[in-house]
Amino acid sequence: MSIARFKSNSIQRTRHNAKTWTQLEILWILFAVGIVALAFHLKSPSVIGAAGERRVTATLRRKLDEADYTILEDLTLPTSQGTTQIDHKSTAIN
Repeated sequence: MSIARFKSNSIQRTRHNAKTWTQLEILWILFAVGIVALAFHLKSPSVIGAAGERRVTATLRRKLDEADYTILEDLTLPTSQGTTQIDHKSTAIN
């Protein structure tokens, strides 16, 4: 094998490895950006509020007997200024 051909193959391998490394870097950057975006999403008030409502609903259903209580959720009531929303209401049947 001639020296010129050896150098040519070596340069091609180096370029290929550099391209692969760049793609790997891009994947890591995208992964990091995705993790940061997920963290911001999970800290958002809407996600925290939805998790809290699920927790309250689960606690009410676990603690209150269905034979004695009715649980109403997400009630929208008319008011003089429009409407208002009630997340949870439990009413004793007896």
